[in-house]
Amino acid sequence: MSKERLKQLHLTVRNREGILFEGEVVSISGVNVKGKFDVLPLHGNFIALLDQELVVRKLDKSEEMIKVPRGVLKVVANKVEVLVGVG
Repeated sequence: MSKERLKQLHLTVRNREGILFEGEVVSISGVNVKGKFDVLPLHGNFIALLDQELVVRKLDKSEEMIKVPRGVLKVVANKVEVLVGVG
C-alpha cells in the first residue's frame, strides 16, 4: 500500500435511492449514542449506529456534512460504508 493510500480512507455513503457520496477522504466524524467519534486512516474494524450527521473531510481539506437521522457505519480495511435510513 502506498504512503498516500495510508493517509486516506475510501468512503461510500448510500441510501435506498442510491449513492450520496463516494470517494477518498482524510477523515470522518459521526455521532452515536455514546457521543462524537472520528474515523481516521488505518482505523480498526468498527461498526456504529449513527443518529445525527456525518462530517466528511475531503482530500482538498474541505468539509461536507451529510444528514444521517438513522444509519449504520462500517469500517473494514480502510474502507468505510455508511447506510443511511437504516438502524
